[in-house]
Amino acid sequence: MVLDPYVPLINVLSVSFVVAGTLLYVLGSGFLALQERSVEINRQKAIAQLTELSPKEMKYLLMKQRIPIVENILKTQKSLAPYIDTALAIATPPQLQSISPGEKQQVSLRIILPTIEDGIPLLSRIIDLSNQNTIGAPSLANVMVSEDGVISIGITYTVRL
Repeated sequence: MVLDPYVPLINVLSVSFVVAGTLLYVLGSGFLALQERSVEINRQKAIAQLTELSPKEMKYLLMKQRIPIVENILKTQKSLAPYIDTALAIATPPQLQSISPGEKQQVSLRIILPTIEDGIPLLSRIIDLSNQNTIGAPSLANVMVSEDGVISIGITYTVRL
């Protein structure tokens, strides 16, 4: 036949194709196995990172949820710093016994003085703060003298912000 001289060549080519196909299959399978192992390692690392970051993310989400609540609180609250600052400019502890912020920026102070002479610098400071427009409408609310001569003074004024 006409194909007889080509049969050994066809056998060699067929075997070559089978060997080449098998070799490609083995190499491809090995490559895919390595890729799968690499992807699995990366997946495990990502899961570990997510597990590590999960508490931080929960804290972040909790903080994010609380921000509007805190903003509402900050909008409704007023700072006591100006009240305390003006009270401490008038008298300091132990003379300053109490500070009571009231409505419309009004403040009431209770001051204890050992002698009447200690009241002169106190009144001078109140007049200075009033002249500087730091406080407004200062008034002497009450004065009490104890049996041992200690003077208790109640002062009210308005803080100018």
